[in-house]
This record gives sequence, C-alpha cells and structure tokens, in this order.
Amino acid sequence: MKKMHVSVSLCFVVCAQMACNLSNADVPADVHVKDAGPDTPDLTPAADAATDADTTPDLAKDQDPGQGDESADMPAPVDCSAIQAREGWQLCDSTPTSCSAVFTDSAGCDTVCAAVGLECAQVFEDIDGQCQPDTQLPALTCQLASGHISDFCVCGAPSEATCGDGQCSAGETCRSCEADCGACPAQDYKSLINQAVGFARPTGGAAGPRVFVTNLNPSGPGSLSEAVNTPGPKWISFKAGLSGTITPVSSGQLNIPSDTTIDGRGANITLARGLRMRGSATSNIILHNLRFNVTDGSDAITVRDGPDNIWIDHCSFEGWGDGAIDITNGVAANDTNVTVSWVSIPGGERAMLVSATSDPSSGNVDEHIYITHHHNHYVGVRDRLPRARFAKVHVFNTVIEDWRGYAVGASTLAQILLEHNIFDADSDEDACIADCIGGDCAFYSGMGGAIRSVNNVFDQGRIEATCEAGDATGVFNEFPGATPPYIYSPEPANDELRRTVKANAGWRDVPLPP
Repeated sequence: MKKMHVSVSLCFVVCAQMACNLSNADVPADVHVKDAGPDTPDLTPAADAATDADTTPDLAKDQDPGQGDESADMPAPVDCSAIQAREGWQLCDSTPTSCSAVFTDSAGCDTVCAAVGLECAQVFEDIDGQCQPDTQLPALTCQLASGHISDFCVCGAPSEATCGDGQCSAGETCRSCEADCGACPAQDYKSLINQAVGFARPTGGAAGPRVFVTNLNPSGPGSLSEAVNTPGPKWISFKAGLSGTITPVSSGQLNIPSDTTIDGRGANITLARGLRMRGSATSNIILHNLRFNVTDGSDAITVRDGPDNIWIDHCSFEGWGDGAIDITNGVAANDTNVTVSWVSIPGGERAMLVSATSDPSSGNVDEHIYITHHHNHYVGVRDRLPRARFAKVHVFNTVIEDWRGYAVGASTLAQILLEHNIFDADSDEDACIADCIGGDCAFYSGMGGAIRSVNNVFDQGRIEATCEAGDATGVFNEFPGATPPYIYSPEPANDELRRTVKANAGWRDVPLPP
C-alpha cells in the first residue's frame, strides 16, 4: 500500500479572556499513527481539574483596598459546576473565563457550553478514557454537530473584540472573528472535510468554487448534471430547501469527475440514477447527505477500475439494482482507498461488494483496494454487509440487524478487521462467512478470506462466538502493529452506540452551512 500521511491543521488561539489550556495528548496504545509528521504542535499538557483548583486565581484575596474600583469592574469567575453535576459529562479544566470538558452522552459541545452560560469555542475528538483532546486529529467545528458519542469541548465567554489587523489578538476567538481573521479557519461548509476518518480522507472540491444546484431538472442551467460537468474542482451544494427527485441521466449512472464534492445539506434530494467513479485518473471525491432510489436497475454507487480517495458519508439507500455500493476492479498501479461512513441501508438484497472476480489471474489486483466502513446501519438487507475478495476492509462501530443470508463475507484471500460492531439477527443466520462463496470455490476451494474480530457484540442468530476465521493473525499485517494506518477511536459496542448510529446514520435534515 502507498504511504499515507495524516495532516494536522489546528488553530490554537492564545487568548487572555479564555486561557485555553489544551493538551499534547498521547495517542492510545491501540491506535496507530502513521506519518503524523514533524509539525504536530507541542502543547502544554492540561492539568487535572482537581489540581487546577489550587492554582486558579482568587479574585477576592490579597486585594489592595485602594484598587477596589478597578477590581469591581472585573467579571465574576465562570461557574463550571453544572458540568460536574451532569452524568455523562466530565470537567477537565477551568479558568476564571473558561471551562473544558468531555461529554460521553452524544450531547454535543454547544449543549455542554450552554449549560454553564458559555459559548462553544473549540471542539476536538477526545482520547478514550482521558479528559484530554486528541491533538493528532484536526479540530472539529462548533457550528456543525459531529454526531460523536464523545468529544472534548472548550467553552468560553463570547468575545466582542474585532480582528483589527486581520490576526487573532488576545481575547479574540475563531468564532468572534472568523469572517476577517486570517489566522483562524472559517467554520464554513468546507469544514466537513475535517470529519473524515479512514483510508480515504479527501478534500473533494474544497479547492474550487461553490456551485449551487437550483432546480430538479435533468440537465440545463442550474441542474446537477451541469454542476457536475463544471470544469476543475467544485463543491456542489443545493439551494436551501430544494426537495424532490433528480434523474440526471436517462439511464445508467452519472459520471463524477475528480476533485468534486456533492453536498446535500440544506436540501432533501433523492437521486433516481446512480453515481459512478471510474478509472485510476479519478480521485478526491466526497458524496454527502444524499438519498438514492435508483429505478433503472443500476447500482446506486459504483467505484471501479482504480479511482482513489473516495468518501461516501451520511447517505440513505432506498432502492438500487444488484448492489447499493460496489467497489471493484482495482489496478496494480495505485491503491483504491474508500471510506463509507454513517450510511443507512434499510432492506434490499445486497449492500456492498468489494471486488467482483474470483479468478486469480485477474482478481489479485483487488488486493490494492482498502476500505473503511464505520458507523453504518443495515437492517433487513439480505447479505454483503460487506462481502470482500482480495481487499482489505476495516469495519467498526456498525450496527447490522435482521440480515437474511450472511452479514459479513470474506472470501478468496480478503482480510477483514471487525471492531466494536453490533450484530443482531432475527433468525438462525450466519454473522460471518470466511470461506469460498458460490463461484469462488472453482478457483479457491477451501481457501477463504480471514476475519479478525475485536470486541464485537452478537445478540441473536446462529453465529460464531467471535466471528474470527481463517488466518486471523495475518489480518492487516502489512501495517505496523497490524492496525489501520490512520487515527480512529472506536466506541464500545453497546446500547448507546446502537442508539447513536440508528439516530444519525443516513440522510439528515440539517441546515445549509454558510
């Protein structure tokens, strides 16, 4: 597999008003960081809230009586006790003007900060089991809910300062001066790219203009087809409130070129034809917050012949042909990296096929396919959740319910790492198969794939105790520590995860971001 680099892009504001005390936290031992790079910021470690209490300035003591008028104008220290009192929240640090905390109940940082009368200033993913931010990952945004069960929040008083010379000064925050401040990243529609986790972390059309789809027409001015064919990088959004079905081509699938984002936030768009990304020259694509109800028998999404860096996120699949998502026909010249996250597939025959051939004379190129599959919800789908040949697939924090054949299939030398997933069958069905399946047996009789199972939950069905099969110890051995080469923090496979995934997977009714 080609060398992958994790980019780190954080904005840390030195502010007297907020005294943001962020931590250069260690990465958990079970998470592998590949090529984090020498530019990771060295931040002062955050102290425990209990020890900070001894060092927090006491505004009432040691005061010169002659200074009474000046001190009377100082604001009262922030009271962070409401965070400590809430089950599922943990206070990490406090200063006279700020609180930092971790929530573990999906509340979101805006809710946490509002509870203490403050405003969300910064959000980071938290380090599992620690009251610290994971500074190896890009900062999240206060303006868009992360959908995470837990995050690290920095809460501060709203600032009335202006940016002045265009740089954030003491007392200014990214939110108070985002329109003018060159030192702070604007919390706009492009901040979506910070939420990608997995083998694929594309930027899509962030380098190009924002192009709006203004109607449901199959072609012509303001149509999706015209937007997709705009030359160069582009971030495609839909007019706020646009709702309905688009049939962008008369039959088959609409080809999506490189450096494209199709972002359905703020609209309710259903596509009656599938989308296709094809060829090794195609890369860097984001498909977000879309519905698919394909009526001509085509797959909803096809990735084939070597495209790279494809992210499919928060999409709902309501109708398709043979498969909802097919990722096939890798090429030896480059890897195909795909992340499928927070998708919802209710019912249907087959969800996801990875590699379409069993013939070793042609199929081995599919060993260059790498898939991350997380926080997805499947219910009532027959099988292929997913099914892989040759490829390497990482599945974590996914909820699979009521399948009707088998759930996860690894055949013909595929490697699948299953972590912290929930399998819940309504009948006597297999959760995992790791053997030759169907036509595969003509080429690889008795030689299946390999599955390594870590902390999965099996609620019902005729299923293996762990789903481990084949040479489980060989899964992902091409990576140091046999761990995927990116940062991720899987949540425990429990009822809270089940509720969160079922409530948030798929298309969401969210506003159009600025």
